[in-house]
Amino acid sequence: MSKLTVLRLLADVGKVCAELHDRMVRNLATKRAQVDEIWSFVGCKENSKKNGKLGDGDCWTFCGIDADSKLVISYLVGLREVEYVKTFIQDIAKRIKDRIQLTSDGYKPYIKAVRGAFGWDGIDFAQLLKLYGKDTNRTNEARYSPSQCIGTLVRPLLNDPDKNHISTSYSERLNLTTRMTNRRFTRLTNAFSKRWRNHEHAIALHYFHYNFCRKHLSLGMTPAMAAGLAVKPWTIETIVALLVGREEQNKGCGRINREDRTWSESEPLPDSAMIVLMTDFGFGEYVGVMKGVIFSIDPDARLVDLCHDIRPQSIVEASWILSHNFAYFPPGSTFC
Repeated sequence: MSKLTVLRLLADVGKVCAELHDRMVRNLATKRAQVDEIWSFVGCKENSKKNGKLGDGDCWTFCGIDADSKLVISYLVGLREVEYVKTFIQDIAKRIKDRIQLTSDGYKPYIKAVRGAFGWDGIDFAQLLKLYGKDTNRTNEARYSPSQCIGTLVRPLLNDPDKNHISTSYSERLNLTTRMTNRRFTRLTNAFSKRWRNHEHAIALHYFHYNFCRKHLSLGMTPAMAAGLAVKPWTIETIVALLVGREEQNKGCGRINREDRTWSESEPLPDSAMIVLMTDFGFGEYVGVMKGVIFSIDPDARLVDLCHDIRPQSIVEASWILSHNFAYFPPGSTFC
């Protein structure tokens, strides 16, 4: 079977799983929740990206878990930046119907994000900071595990969180499950994601399977069943059946994860279509001359400069730029 076929199936299933999670995991009766983030990379590591290697670099997956049902409440693939934290916490707030106690690690942007999403009085919030000692036996080589944890610092921040339940153990255990069951997170291998979108689809499939299909050993049922969202475990066949149903509804419009293929080449291009320029011309007069020729043919043409500094005749680099950016442009846009 073609590798491309498998990746397309992953994309289709991932989109279905993301939509199902968004629709079904709502109005939760969660009382205690924990949030954490797990590191991975797409294409190349961040230092390699800074040194000119093609790739997206660091990629962080934020995840919130119900401490009782072990349900993954929300997840978000992004960067370890303030805006992503805000979006992630706001999504958790929308899915929970009652007041909760929330625990996070010591990442400071959580504080403002929680306050903005839940308000000053709408949540009991604390952070758990881990203290690490110096390990003189370690070398200066890159390492993938922190030094020995020598203690923790509990920091209540909003209202009155129960100190007996200030913990990130479940969210950290979830990260371990993710790293052990999703090959894309396995360190020191070549199994890492090569494209950001495929990484998102794989994570959507992973968390949906975790919530609805996989029985949790400590519960004897799936997290979705423990949370009252399902009466029995889902099967892979059920997910495939939903995918087939979506494809039937979308027949004639291209693959379900390609909304940009909702038009036929025999039809006129949409009014929103653009001519997107990506060349190896540099920023000299050639770019201006090319635009002049285009406007002389069609004065109403809509032009966008994507990039003009591709390495000369580098089809690989041009393909990479195109694959990572075409989805952000209107349907029917022409890249040249």
